[in-house]
Amino acid sequence: GLYYLIVYAIMNVGAFAAIGYLERDGKQGAVQTVADLNGLGYKHPFLGVALTIFLFSLAGFPPFAGFLGKYAVFAPALAAGRMDLVVVGVLASAASAYYYLRILVALFMTGSEATEEEADVAHRPLDRSGGMVIAVSAILLIVMGLWPALIERVASLL
Repeated sequence: GLYYLIVYAIMNVGAFAAIGYLERDGKQGAVQTVADLNGLGYKHPFLGVALTIFLFSLAGFPPFAGFLGKYAVFAPALAAGRMDLVVVGVLASAASAYYYLRILVALFMTGSEATEEEADVAHRPLDRSGGMVIAVSAILLIVMGLWPALIERVASLL
């Protein structure tokens, strides 16, 4: 439970930091719909790769920490014989994966029809603090997915 809570917080902080960067244009917001993300994975590769990590982790794909987090939630229910809860959880995860993958399709598999002003968002430099939050979140999701015992090791040091 605690592992999933930590992982879920990291996934969302990173994803919201990346989308928040795209929203800052001093006006209404550069990104309002999924279609506004079309082609941004190529125009801003750092954000594209980071969002890919966050979305795959949120969907529960290995080797990211989100997979182990979901496993940590579903395994006790399965051990308790609550197959009904596991089935509902897996179906909900599958449904959410559809929506997460739509964003990835927009980022990398759909061409941009952005205006000149909207294209400037892709060329605006990412500030250091925002970039660090996004990078650290993405790295943590990979490391925690590959070495889940790391959380226990760090907690034992505290």
